[in-house]
Amino acid sequence: MSLHSPSRPLLTLFLIGRSLEDQQAYASLADRAEAKMRSFEYPEQWFAQETVRRPCCVILKNDLSPNAVREFLRTTRKRNLNAPVILTSSTSEPQTVLDLISTGAFAVSAPLNLDDMNLSSEFVALLKSAFAYDQCQFGFDQLLQSVSEAMSSLTPRQCEVLHQVTSGMQTKDIAELHGVSKRLIEAERSELLKRFSVTSTPELTQLMGQYHVLNLQRLRAQSLYTPCDRVAHPAIAQRSCF
Repeated sequence: MSLHSPSRPLLTLFLIGRSLEDQQAYASLADRAEAKMRSFEYPEQWFAQETVRRPCCVILKNDLSPNAVREFLRTTRKRNLNAPVILTSSTSEPQTVLDLISTGAFAVSAPLNLDDMNLSSEFVALLKSAFAYDQCQFGFDQLLQSVSEAMSSLTPRQCEVLHQVTSGMQTKDIAELHGVSKRLIEAERSELLKRFSVTSTPELTQLMGQYHVLNLQRLRAQSLYTPCDRVAHPAIAQRSCF
């Protein structure tokens, strides 16, 4: 159940839009973000995917209304196609941009314009942020699933013993705390190792440490990406307006 992550994970950018004539420009930005790109003309083609390789992110080019974006995001989650979604919008209305970011999309950007170097750089920065966010989220999802499955099978006392064992308490102290024999606590410890598919107490402690660290990283990532950090759009001239 230990978590092993490659040093350079394969990143995938999914481009969705009615007009894909500028695929080469988006592919160029994907290269700058060290990712490969796949494109779909319509959202329905994206929804037809059985699964997606993560970490990844989606660029939704269709100039959709906030309600349509919410429906797209709901369908994406329902199909288990979890990925940060970057919206592109040609609107010139600041409120529309704010409404779009409120949908739960990862970011909002103006349509790509390679002649605007500032916008191109901001777009690449958004891509890298989305990939980093999804990599953290994906790692946590994997570990969460495996740890949660193991923990759901524990008795209340086993949960307490798990916390005490991984906190460094000695068997004798744990036994005295619960008013049971050392032999029973040793049996509980052995059972915990089996449940979490590890072979030693240090390995179990490391696993639970990874679980808590990834959870903190996920919460930190969510707090870092405020609306100010997730907009690369000229309709929002001063980010202090957030």
